[in-house]
Amino acid sequence: MIDWAFCLLIARGFFGPEALQANGSLSVVGILVVVNLVLVGTASATVGQRLVGVRVERLDGGPPGLLKALIRAVLLGLALPALTLIWERDRRGLHDLASQTVVAMR
Repeated sequence: MIDWAFCLLIARGFFGPEALQANGSLSVVGILVVVNLVLVGTASATVGQRLVGVRVERLDGGPPGLLKALIRAVLLGLALPALTLIWERDRRGLHDLASQTVVAMR
């Protein structure tokens, strides 16, 4: 929710009040994907993740890097992660399964 609010503010700044309308929500999703790609790929956490004390890492504990962050961000933007949470025993979403990442406490 923190990252979504952050992306809403960015979209509002770039695209004006229309970005907050129902037909402008794709711009917010696009910004969410870019923010996740850049911040997870370089710093292992988005603004919201840092605030709540979590980070994204590879299964071996290393930083995800840009390729894994790209896979994760695109799937996150497609809103597919929630589907996997229904049956995945480790509570990892599709975006984490496909990118071989996990969200860990700092």
